[in-house]
Amino acid sequence: MRTNGVAERLCTGDASDREKFDAWAATVPQTIGNPLYHWTHLELRRPFGITGKLLSPATADDIWEQCNDLLAQDNFSARGIMKQMNVKMVGTTGRPDRLA
Repeated sequence: MRTNGVAERLCTGDASDREKFDAWAATVPQTIGNPLYHWTHLELRRPFGITGKLLSPATADDIWEQCNDLLAQDNFSARGIMKQMNVKMVGTTGRPDRLA
């Protein structure tokens, strides 16, 4: 995003999640040929089921709404998504008492 001229507040700054998403949506079309382009669309496909749409400013509203509708469901919690993806183990270097 920085290479695409996006302001730092839209990368790691104090912008809202939606503002950051919109900045990413504007950047994705510029990433063709970069693994980020493919990873973005794989993540939209699995587990969100979004196919036939490429993330861009023109599709950002629909994709944002579809993902957030799913994320509001119990089976789309972090654990729910890991279960859907058949994750067998999660490792961390974080303190176990701070993982809840």
